[in-house]
Amino acid sequence: MNDKEWYDFLAELKAKNDIVDVISSYLPVRQKGRGFWALCPFHNDRNPSLSINREGQYYHCFVCGAGGDIFRFIQNYENCTFMEAVDILAQRANVRMPQFNPEAEKNIAMCCHLAGLAGLFLPYVGNILGPMIVWAWKKDSSAFVDLQGKSAVNYQICLSMAAFCLLVAGVILSVICIGFLISILSLLLMFAGMFFPIIAALYAREGKQYLYPLSYPFIR
Repeated sequence: MNDKEWYDFLAELKAKNDIVDVISSYLPVRQKGRGFWALCPFHNDRNPSLSINREGQYYHCFVCGAGGDIFRFIQNYENCTFMEAVDILAQRANVRMPQFNPEAEKNIAMCCHLAGLAGLFLPYVGNILGPMIVWAWKKDSSAFVDLQGKSAVNYQICLSMAAFCLLVAGVILSVICIGFLISILSLLLMFAGMFFPIIAALYAREGKQYLYPLSYPFIR
């Protein structure tokens, strides 16, 4: 099976597995207006904060930030790999799984995360450009690479935003000693944040999705 056939297969799975129906098979879902809501299973949710968008075929929690498509939901809920999630959805839609070799996709996914280490040489910018270039180049090779690349880019954007805000605060407060300390803290945050892409790359090597501690789905 070539890349186009694999990507077409995943598109078929998405078409045959409506995200509202999939999540409804796991959680009680209520419709409010045109939207659908449920208690988020990824944190201690008391008020429905998990929004399910049928038109866009994605979900998003406005409290813990969990979100993604049907593959991401199955991975997180079932605590399984991407390929196991594909298999679950294929069985649900009564679609036969194709034969494939995922090793190349795993290696590319690792590169998406590790490219963020460019931030060690070009703080605030390199860590975003690295994974974004790899993701943009290879995102059409498979949905697994697309998912991993988006995860890496979204994390790096959040990391740079947090670190840059600290840097700006340090410059503004530079008239007092604490401003210098805040600027140093900004750089420390950037360098400390480089530890998580390594963990994410190891997860990708096993076909798993790592949930970054700081992330927002800027790219869905």
